[in-house]
Amino acid sequence: MNQSELALLLPLLQRLDRLLEQAASDEKQQSPLILTAEISPDSRLASVQQKFSLSQFDLDVIAIALAPELDRRYESLYAYLQNDVRSKRPSVDLALNLLCVDAIERLEKRDRFASTSPLIQEGLLSLESEQSKPTLLAQEIHLNPQLIRFLLHQPGLDPGCELCELVQSTISLEELPNDLSTPLKALIDQDWQMPVYFQGSDRALKRKAAQALAKALNCPLLIAAQATDIAYWVREAWFQNALLYVEIDSETVPALRKTRMLLSGEQPFRSAEPLGIVTLMFPMPDFTQRQQAWKKHLEEANLAIAASDLDALADRFRLTDTQIVDAIATARHVAEWKSEPINLFAAARAQSGQDMTGLARKINPVYGWDDIILSTDSKAQLEELCNQAKYRPKVYQDWDFGKRLSRGKGLNVLFSGLPGTGKTMAAEVIAQELQLDLYQIDLSQIVSKYIGETEKNLDRIFTAAANSNAILLFDEADALFGKRSEVQDSHDRYANIEIGYLLQKMEEYEGIAILTTNLRSSLDDAFVRRLRFMIDFPLPNERDRLCIWERIFPAATPRSPDVDLSAMARRFEISGANIRNIALAAAFLAASEGGVITMTHLIRATQREYQKMGKLLMDDWH
Repeated sequence: MNQSELALLLPLLQRLDRLLEQAASDEKQQSPLILTAEISPDSRLASVQQKFSLSQFDLDVIAIALAPELDRRYESLYAYLQNDVRSKRPSVDLALNLLCVDAIERLEKRDRFASTSPLIQEGLLSLESEQSKPTLLAQEIHLNPQLIRFLLHQPGLDPGCELCELVQSTISLEELPNDLSTPLKALIDQDWQMPVYFQGSDRALKRKAAQALAKALNCPLLIAAQATDIAYWVREAWFQNALLYVEIDSETVPALRKTRMLLSGEQPFRSAEPLGIVTLMFPMPDFTQRQQAWKKHLEEANLAIAASDLDALADRFRLTDTQIVDAIATARHVAEWKSEPINLFAAARAQSGQDMTGLARKINPVYGWDDIILSTDSKAQLEELCNQAKYRPKVYQDWDFGKRLSRGKGLNVLFSGLPGTGKTMAAEVIAQELQLDLYQIDLSQIVSKYIGETEKNLDRIFTAAANSNAILLFDEADALFGKRSEVQDSHDRYANIEIGYLLQKMEEYEGIAILTTNLRSSLDDAFVRRLRFMIDFPLPNERDRLCIWERIFPAATPRSPDVDLSAMARRFEISGANIRNIALAAAFLAASEGGVITMTHLIRATQREYQKMGKLLMDDWH
């Protein structure tokens, strides 16, 4: 503290000394001695009184509790007056004895230490005791460390501010897009005194807007990364003369007060009290904005890509401006490190996959078009599906089809067929072709017997997927998409609500959602009508089975001349997954016998596969 700041507290200490001398000499008080009567109106103590509506008595209590922070000799005086060498902090009893003339006034002033009093309610002081059930008089008075730091002009943030930072902004409102700068300027003009909620997933842009608002108000910005105790952050912001910006999660419903601050989150704000909070939307950049951002930052990085790749990056990855910058930098660094070409698609995927962690299983695609064996029509439909994803910018943007569709711009696909017929492989082929992440969700694990839980699970998945730019592969769709029953009880009604909710989320989702089912006939017609593609995966015919057999063995695998793959394809009407299992099992049988794969190994492996399927393999298989 400098000399001028110390001079503001000297009258306080001098008057406290007189009061303590009076108490120590057992002189009878004729009238209360007000400690803070001569405190300067420009002092910090006076500003605290005005901000928190404190009485003169409240300020005197603060002065008594503050004294040991200025001179430790007060601890000895307090211990002497309380007749306990351990009681170095003032108790409620001591404060009342020092500040009250008689017992009646002592009783009246007890309410200044109640939970509803400004000192306690505002968190300026706390009452503490080592006793399990202490009386009010026995409790010690402890000032809030934030208040102590403020009154003593100590620089920096309170040590409890571990997840926050104080920012002196250099960003002006003019640097923001017009649709953001205009409402922010209106807030300033109105001298708003209520919380404002920034809703959206563009965290970087929200922080930039908050910094611009703080600069316009000519104050620093206090950024808090959690909302466990809003009152704590509000006090710290006031003590720092800063604009408060708190990032909350979707589950947080903080206890708020009517004060000027900014809140930030992704979900609509929910509060138990109708505070009239203003919400300012921060939507993700649309295709045109993403396209312009990619183009701008690629030019700044001296990187040139084909126009089609630029469109694909802007269309398939819903990234913010900051994420696009990070993706370009990451792509360059990885390319330099591995001495390979720059892969912007991989860098873009890396920017957007974190939200799906814990909700679904990520599949790393390994299959391409040459690996999948399908009927001509099914493969053609897969190619059409990929082309619809590739040419979205041309159709929706250049040809203006996007203006005709308020929703349903994504690709909702149904893969139907028996297990092992290539449904998951086809999803991998699509992900490989479009260079997108693929996540597999088991719907049987999502559906809950508890009313309302299924919708919550689905909402979390689709929200995370939208931010992850992912292809969703829902397995076991029959668990939710079977024939909708007649409503006979509440569970039937909620089952239908779950289906309707899923259909709504699928229509809102702009990515690719793939559903797999073993029985297409079990699906409701109302559901089927909303799908863009329905692709059948039948069991492979003899020609396709032979093709699968011929491709299943790696070139390094030794095979006996007696292996007749044509006979295997002709005799066994099985799926591609069965063929893969048989080939692998035969390889292990041959390896354990130290030889090459023979027809005997294939037949033994086939017998095991048939046992797994609950079928009997006849001996006359030839």
